[in-house]
Formats: sequence, structure tokens, C-alpha cells
Amino acid sequence: MVGQTRYVLREVANALALGGYQLLSLTDQRLVVASLLLKEAVMRQLRRSADDRRGQSTSEYALILCLVAIVIVAVMMVLGERVSDTASTATGALGDPEEQKTLRVNRIRLTLTTGTSVEAEATIRVKDDDGRNVRGAIISVTWSVNGGSVGTDSGGTDRGGKALISYESDELGSGDVVAVTVTNISKAGYDYSPNSNLETSKQVTVP
Repeated sequence: MVGQTRYVLREVANALALGGYQLLSLTDQRLVVASLLLKEAVMRQLRRSADDRRGQSTSEYALILCLVAIVIVAVMMVLGERVSDTASTATGALGDPEEQKTLRVNRIRLTLTTGTSVEAEATIRVKDDDGRNVRGAIISVTWSVNGGSVGTDSGGTDRGGKALISYESDELGSGDVVAVTVTNISKAGYDYSPNSNLETSKQVTVP
């Protein structure tokens, strides 16, 4: 009877080791070795118990139960990690909402060309919050003469982040002050941050 019990327990140990190997190979190969080592530990204990009949049935059953518990816990832990990883991957695939970048005026250069009329030309450079030139941004401006608004205009930035916007009048004379003020910058995926402007307006006096 004892021999039959030992035989059954030995077969159970082999089955657990094999089942553990198959399950763990589906999840994490690192745990396969642990499963096999546990099986060998049980087999060694079964061989030792052949020389000591006292309490052998209790110790053998205890070892088998320990093996069962460890294999189940290991598999559940790894499966739990896999579920967590899968959820993380799915979240990453969906992606987090893209953070809005900001636009700012980096520099305004205002020049005058005089002749039968006076032409003011503003060169406005736009950068993002990382200091990179922004292409395709629409800059809106207001022109004023001697403090009074005379019109609005807009222009798009090139790959260097610059837009050329001009104003021309044949009513300007010596001493008049022409000014340009940026009122807005727009581009998909960006927010305009006027408080970050290095310059917002520029003026020049007609000679």
C-alpha cells in the first residue's frame, strides 16, 4: 500500500512538473526552471522517505501540496503581469492626447521704403516653446500711424518661421510714426502665447 501511495505521489509530481512547464512556457520561460527544480526536490524527498517509513505519507502529501500551491501562484502572478502589460500596450496604442505646443513672436523687424509713397515692411519670426522655427503659422497684425489704427493684415510663415507683411500709404510724411502690432498667431496643434513674446510690436519714424 505504501509503495502504491509513493508511486501515485511520484506520478503526481511528474504531472505537476510537466503541467507547470507547459503553462509557464506559455507565459515566462524563466519560471520553467523553477518548476523543474521543485519537481526534483519532491522526487528526492520521496526517495528519502523510502528509508524512513514514519510520517512519510504526511510529508509526501505536504510536499505535493506545496508544489501545487507554488506552481499555481507562479502562473497566476505571471498571467497577472501579462494582463497588465497587455493593458499598458493597449493604452500606449491608443496614445495620450497630444500636448499642445505654444507659439511666440521671437523677433519683429520693421523697415521703411520711401518714394512717391511710403511702404512699411514687417518681418516677423515665430518660434515654438522648444525654440524651433514654425512653418505655416498665420500671423495677424494691426497697422497704426501716429497711434491710430489704419488697418489689419495677415501673412503666413515660411520654413524659417518668418512672415513678410507690408503696409503702403502715399499720405505719410516726415515725422509720422508707423507701428505694427501682432494680434494673433494661429496654427493647428498650437496655442498662441502672447505673454511669451520677445516682441509684440515695433515702430519706426518716417525720415
